[in-house]
Amino acid sequence: MRSSLGLASRLCDLRLAPRPRLCSPRTRASSGASGPIESGMASPAAPTGAAAAAADINALGAALLSTVHRAPAAAAAAPPPGAAGTFVSPISISLALVLLVNGAAEGSAVHRQLMGVLAKGEGSTAAANARYEALVAAMHEAAAAGGAESCAADGGAAEGGGEAPLTLSIATSLWARPPLRFQPAYQSELQARLAASAHALTGAAGVNEWVSRETRGRIPELVDEGAVARAVAVLASAVYFKGAWQHAFDAAATRPAPFRLGSGAEAAAPTMFAKFQRGQAGYVEREGEFQGVRLPYKGGAFNAVALLPHAGAAGADGAAALARRLAGEPGLLAGLQWARPEVLVWLPRFKLECSMSLKSALGEAGVTAPFAASPDFSRMLEGESRLVVDEVVHKVFIEVNERGTEAAAATGVLMMRTAMPLRPPPEVRFDRPFVFGVEHAASGAMLFLGVVEKPETAEE
Repeated sequence: MRSSLGLASRLCDLRLAPRPRLCSPRTRASSGASGPIESGMASPAAPTGAAAAAADINALGAALLSTVHRAPAAAAAAPPPGAAGTFVSPISISLALVLLVNGAAEGSAVHRQLMGVLAKGEGSTAAANARYEALVAAMHEAAAAGGAESCAADGGAAEGGGEAPLTLSIATSLWARPPLRFQPAYQSELQARLAASAHALTGAAGVNEWVSRETRGRIPELVDEGAVARAVAVLASAVYFKGAWQHAFDAAATRPAPFRLGSGAEAAAPTMFAKFQRGQAGYVEREGEFQGVRLPYKGGAFNAVALLPHAGAAGADGAAALARRLAGEPGLLAGLQWARPEVLVWLPRFKLECSMSLKSALGEAGVTAPFAASPDFSRMLEGESRLVVDEVVHKVFIEVNERGTEAAAATGVLMMRTAMPLRPPPEVRFDRPFVFGVEHAASGAMLFLGVVEKPETAEE
């Protein structure tokens, strides 16, 4: 598939963040913290189904991150300029795959593989839907309880002017190319469970407008026209988060500080500083492995988690090695025991945008059947069961500064008929002598016919 992603599996652009600029939020909301928490940071435990979904989401997210982060190094001797980080949104990816598994015949190979990453230990799609419905509901309730408010539809300031402390929006949508329609049972189940909206697929513009709206303009384009032209259906998810720190960094304390790159060189990065009093932030240390901090956003339902590999851990590849470890030990993050001492934190401001294809990464995670010649997606569209996943595209935006964090992500699953070619469209480049003619379409009679030996050149 050709798209704005090109042929690279990942493209990221990392920029030093400018001075913070935060808009006024709106919401729909989210679930929160894990581990023992002291005053001002406590969150109720997630429901059992939500906790199970969270475990599967984190395991898949860590596995995909580990794969896409190493992809550029495998593709080239030196990473492209600006490719200085990788982010994925595990929940956005998982919700897009939930839309997909609902269209698969239960018991089929594609259904088994998708359930294996979405709902381990469950055999039915309904059980997976219940888990994810519970998780999204828990997130929305937690964010609302934490004081989340609504932004204006255009992402600007809400009525009354002031900034809300938290904004969370999680949305899904279904797009079918007319005259095709989604099966009533498929559409109604996803509308009931995940509030999925259904639309006619007439081009990339409609999908991109929906994504841009749901991500407050942070992901203005998810798919391009060439990709959508071959698709008969697109399944999309979008996530937007904006949270103010419970204890903000003082912008006056931000200073340029050395940041050691993976190559061993140093760069000066605008680095925030804060002294957190006892109970204000979480701290964990695994001797010889890593240190970590957990910084709460206002309301206590969400935290930022930052892990710093020990200086000698895996050399310059320490962060990548830690990402691989998270993939290999899915319970590592959930099992950390956070202390609440006084802690000094220096954290660089950053702003990162990533675009990637997840097709090969999902394959490495064991999800290959959706891309195979004849997967069974017979429960999705009316009168059309010859469907295959052409591509899974994913984009992420994140900015961290003295005020808090703003992040957005979107995932698109592009479906096409299996009868269509599973390869990029052919290219015909007329860059040497060629035959040219004008024909009568009905009879085939040539009105003109000739050979072009040399066309007009730029110099003539």
